[in-house]
Amino acid sequence: MSEIATVIGDNKVFGYELRKKGSIPLERFHKALVPWFSKYKYLFNEKCITHKDTVDPIEQYIVWIATRNIDSYFRFHINVNIVSLRQKQGRGEIVIQFRGYLEKDYRNSFEKLGNFGKTLRRIFERYVIKEKAEAMEDKVRAETNEFIQETKRVLNFLVR
Repeated sequence: MSEIATVIGDNKVFGYELRKKGSIPLERFHKALVPWFSKYKYLFNEKCITHKDTVDPIEQYIVWIATRNIDSYFRFHINVNIVSLRQKQGRGEIVIQFRGYLEKDYRNSFEKLGNFGKTLRRIFERYVIKEKAEAMEDKVRAETNEFIQETKRVLNFLVR
């Protein structure tokens, strides 16, 4: 099984959260941010879009999952949860949660060898690619933070 090295957030709690109140054009927000993933060669997947029409407010829940294979051993992930609560008059609140992490051995190359593979993987990660793994964690942290900054910029521009 692959190993997850979380750099922003963890498995149960997202690492960074943005909140903004005002008039929220979600379509323009989507169009402004999705190209960032293509620019950095991430495979973008809009996993879940739910829309709840209650009396007041209208709630929308969106999940974005972006992955990028770095090589045959490392894979970057950026997960984004978006919750939009809108009142009937168009104003509302948007909450955006971010999580970035590095997945090691995502092809499960070592798992195929059983217990010997687990031992071999531990040696490989501790002595052969230790510096590279640390550099990859720093890189996914930097890219996740860059996406957070881009999201802040777009929110400040779009939300009035």
